[in-house]
Amino acid sequence: TWASLVAFELHARGHAVTVVRAENAIEAVGAPLKAPALPAPGRVLVGRDMSGAVLATQQDAIVYALGNHFGYHSEIPRLLAEAPGVVVLHDAEMSGFLHFWHALSPRGTVPGPGTPLLPWFAARATGAVVHSRFYAEGVRAACTGQTRVLQLAFFDLDVAPPRRRRPQSRLVIATIGEANPNKRHEAVIDAIGLVPALCAGTTYRVLGHASPARQAELQSRADALGVEIEFKGWLTLDDLRTAVAETDVLCCLRWPVTEGASGSAALALLSGRPVMVPDVGSFIDLPDEFVLRVPAGNETPTLAGYLLTLFHHPEIGERRGSAARAWARETFLVTHYVDRLLPLLHQATAAAPMIALMRGFEAEAASFGLPPDDPLIMRSRTTAERSFGLIDPSRDR
Repeated sequence: TWASLVAFELHARGHAVTVVRAENAIEAVGAPLKAPALPAPGRVLVGRDMSGAVLATQQDAIVYALGNHFGYHSEIPRLLAEAPGVVVLHDAEMSGFLHFWHALSPRGTVPGPGTPLLPWFAARATGAVVHSRFYAEGVRAACTGQTRVLQLAFFDLDVAPPRRRRPQSRLVIATIGEANPNKRHEAVIDAIGLVPALCAGTTYRVLGHASPARQAELQSRADALGVEIEFKGWLTLDDLRTAVAETDVLCCLRWPVTEGASGSAALALLSGRPVMVPDVGSFIDLPDEFVLRVPAGNETPTLAGYLLTLFHHPEIGERRGSAARAWARETFLVTHYVDRLLPLLHQATAAAPMIALMRGFEAEAASFGLPPDDPLIMRSRTTAERSFGLIDPSRDR
């Protein structure tokens, strides 16, 4: 959805956009390439059939969308090496990508186990985009080009406004997305189970796929605490819109936080419901007045207090949700995103010759035993940037 949003916005501004599918067809990672391509405003090509050198000659700028799913992004390492461009790093943690890259690639072609992939990719890019401040510094330090922190672009499901609840009427709480353990469903169940009034007056819904084992685990925990829980499974966008419209409170908890930004949190804020988030990771960029923060990893007591307040005082949730919706509709616009992406692409294109020069110099210096952060190399980089007119006064590389 991110790529589609950005591609159509670039096209609307008069740019010719080609979409290159970086997925593979390997069953072990879901074979995403076998799925139909999403709508696009221009040509759709298959990355595994392409030469990066040819790609580089056909495009003025290249944007690589990269996340922690090897199946979706497996062609990017090869293409990036042959056709450097700007990398958009959607996830703050890439161990899943590295695991399958090792398992499914020839020996000697993959970074060693445990290699931090964010700086690895950033070092090979002409510029980088991250979606939160909390993982920006490591990327900025590794990337020769500029690094920008851009608030995630996200589509508005246009969910109906929240229903008007009477105090102590039934409260519907939900978590959106795949039922992974780091979404902290147990903490929500425990928080409800901690308060008899919540046990008697709430329903907790999981709006996303839960494996049979995960569903049985959560159901058993809910039954033991007297919590009513419902599993909705995979939902189409229309079904998700309906399910969110029937929800009063959305829990967007994470621990640990691995994503660069939370699409479900953006969706929740856009819906106008009160939203629970952790106090770490990308969630720190969300203003305090629009979210309800709970301590990551120890959510239950604080979460129970918030839910009980919303149960007895629905007007508090209505006010906060309404203000959050207005803010989100201005913040997550793709127009704002592209306004800041385009200057980065222009800068990266201008910087490409200097970056190629510096990489050659650094490789030569390395053959003499000089590390990348040697003062000689750092001075040479500054001189090269100045010579190419690329010194950024803000130093927000």
